[in-house]
Amino acid sequence: MAAKKAESNIVGYIVFANGEEMAFTDASDYLKSIREELPYHPTTGICIKTLTDDPQVRKAVDDALYNLYDMENPRVLEDYCSYVPEIKMEI
Repeated sequence: MAAKKAESNIVGYIVFANGEEMAFTDASDYLKSIREELPYHPTTGICIKTLTDDPQVRKAVDDALYNLYDMENPRVLEDYCSYVPEIKMEI
């Protein structure tokens, strides 16, 4: 039960090609780490998994990815407000 509660507080993960996984419960730490690691993505093979439904955090992650390629995110904050979490069903 405690593991589920701790997992529900996770904002996102950064997973590296070597299998190392970093879990973040603080949005500012998560965004800072993304911004630090993105320039090295060709060598580290990072995968970003954002779990939070906070539209500001989700947009900031997308903004960081667009900035990596000197592009502007075409989506506005309101686009992130209609987030519907994925529902996984097991039979």
